[in-house]
Amino acid sequence: MPYCELWLEMRTPNRAFRVALLVPVGFNTPERFERLVMRDKISGREFYVSPWYSGIIEAKDAMDEAAEYYASRSIQFLFFREIRPVTMTVPA
Repeated sequence: MPYCELWLEMRTPNRAFRVALLVPVGFNTPERFERLVMRDKISGREFYVSPWYSGIIEAKDAMDEAAEYYASRSIQFLFFREIRPVTMTVPA
């Protein structure tokens, strides 16, 4: 069964946060998410990110909204309550 993955990323040194989505090819995403190409691609998946947020609360709220987006469409998702380093991407 296809599913989406959601987590937070943090960049340093200014401690900005963003929401990261890994979705099956062809799935829709919430508004304001931009598609990036992962350096280490995952077959059948696309990588999307939100804008950067200056605070963790704003980023958490954006992640909750993304989860609600998928839940309201009955799309399965994994919601990781963790902050990961910035995913390495390449130019599209």
